[in-house]
Amino acid sequence: MLTPLGIVNGKVKLRVIVDRMSVEVVANDGAVRIARCFLPPDNPQYSIKVFGKKGLADVVLKAWQLQSIWKKKYAPGVNTQNK
Repeated sequence: MLTPLGIVNGKVKLRVIVDRMSVEVVANDGAVRIARCFLPPDNPQYSIKVFGKKGLADVVLKAWQLQSIWKKKYAPGVNTQNK
């Protein structure tokens, strides 16, 4: 499925959120959103590629590594009740 995306002030703003099993792309502050889930291979190697149909583009890339929201308090299989 193709989703039309307009150019705003000569720019296209993309926010790409990558998780272990999903990718979400938000364009022009929410004008278009696309999300996909996938199963990664056993030994994944990731790269980022940016390309277009015509000419060159200036690209600004910012990346952050997110921390897990899950807290690891106990080892798996340990009964934490009545302690």
